[in-house]
Amino acid sequence: MDESDKTWSKPTIVQKHTEDTRKIAKLFGADLFGVAGLDTRWHYTKRVNTRDFSPVENDFPDNLVDEDIRLIVMGHAMNHDLVATYPSASAGAATGIEYSHEAAIVVQLVTYIRNLSYQAYGSMNGYGAGHSLCGKSRSGRMWTQPDGDNA
Repeated sequence: MDESDKTWSKPTIVQKHTEDTRKIAKLFGADLFGVAGLDTRWHYTKRVNTRDFSPVENDFPDNLVDEDIRLIVMGHAMNHDLVATYPSASAGAATGIEYSHEAAIVVQLVTYIRNLSYQAYGSMNGYGAGHSLCGKSRSGRMWTQPDGDNA
């Protein structure tokens, strides 16, 4: 085995940080974790202005338009028994519970990444990135291999 074969098998610093971040995301409570490059075809062009509910441009910060940018996409499974009762209020509670849990995980993971001296921005599907890693079920809920349509 020559020297180049030995170095090829060593994980790069990016791979090491990715694996560490995956472990931290799981520790914080994420059920699924993926990393993808930025693909603006999945970017929502408009978002809702929460003051008056009008549509406004949803531009990326200038420093995010870069080919080296990576998106972290996490999935969160909802309570299967509650989700099965759609369109009931109980099913809505499953969504509310998991979105609240997701918000905490996003803040925790952004803080972790920033503490490593990287720039990080948290979003709960505000840029539409999650659609590139998941399919959409007929019910409109996200569908993933491990969690079916409970994610």
